[in-house]
Amino acid sequence: MYYILGVALGLLNFIELGAFGLGEIFFILALFLFSYEKKIDKNEKYKMPVEILKIMLYIIFLCGYFVWSSVNNTYVLKAIFKWFTILIEVYYIYKSMKKNKIKTLELLISFLLFSKLADYHDFTSPYALHYFFLIPVFCLLYVKNNKNKDKFLLLIVCAIYLGFGKSRSALVLLIAFVGFEWGNKILLDLKSEDVNRKVISLLCVFAFLVCIFVAYNYVEKNVSSSTESNDERRVLIEIAIKEFKEHPFLGVGPINFNDYAQNKLGYRLRNTLLTPHNLYLEILSENGIMGFLLFFNIIMVVFKSFKNKNIKLPIHFCSIYIIVYYLFATFTGTNRIGFSILYAVVLYYYYNDEAKEIKYEKDIYNNTSI
Repeated sequence: MYYILGVALGLLNFIELGAFGLGEIFFILALFLFSYEKKIDKNEKYKMPVEILKIMLYIIFLCGYFVWSSVNNTYVLKAIFKWFTILIEVYYIYKSMKKNKIKTLELLISFLLFSKLADYHDFTSPYALHYFFLIPVFCLLYVKNNKNKDKFLLLIVCAIYLGFGKSRSALVLLIAFVGFEWGNKILLDLKSEDVNRKVISLLCVFAFLVCIFVAYNYVEKNVSSSTESNDERRVLIEIAIKEFKEHPFLGVGPINFNDYAQNKLGYRLRNTLLTPHNLYLEILSENGIMGFLLFFNIIMVVFKSFKNKNIKLPIHFCSIYIIVYYLFATFTGTNRIGFSILYAVVLYYYYNDEAKEIKYEKDIYNNTSI
């Protein structure tokens, strides 16, 4: 039932209400209801994990632009508001996971997978329906059932869309799929004392990176209907690099990428909402090295969570998917809810399952020592 609710709310994001999609508003309301407690046990101490406060550090950093930068204050306020709402979403996601783990997990994953269609803003386009609706169906089957047949179906569908449809989304999913399947094994091999295993793992990583480069170039050069889009993306990446070079330490200011490109660098972009289509470059160009380090501090919780041997399939798969996805997209519109989901859910598993596992191992050690 909650998988279906998540799909419905994801599709409702097609309707925009200012900075939010309609689906996102109902999504936050659902989380509030899941996390609501009529009676709070006074003996139970509810403590928000320190990791969530890393988002607050980033917000404090953005507030600093009021003091140390000449950036338009309107841009600063927008950026602070954007991240503050993320903090609220993370808070309720975390509380909801503590109270109704299974319901919340089902809702989060399906909402994440189907919110992408809303970003395309067109239900009638075959491109949108294929790439942002059909593929998520196979993703949902995979993470819901965790069966080999669903895994191979997802792999085949993505390969078809990449080969014949030249789909960036299919490429992102294939990268995430391979990363999920082989990531932990590669890491273990690299830590091994066996030299042969290390060499083979390094060769696999190198081959994987080469395949990504070749596949991305294939997509870029063969989408005849999107040549203008591809050229524009290359220009936006060029702008992001130039902005970072001019202001490497603090960047050009929050949500100031487009304004700086047109008014300072002299570029003529088709509208004032364009971003680099790469979250990491966007953070570097707008917030510099300082902001990027604070942002990367948030991302690190994802990698920490992978140490947990009991991490669930939907979490692991979607975590890698989001990290890869932001190589091709930025933190605007309904995209931001994807990051909130990723961070809070992974955070929950890291701080609960991992903590329980460590406590269990310590108890065993203490008992055997006695």
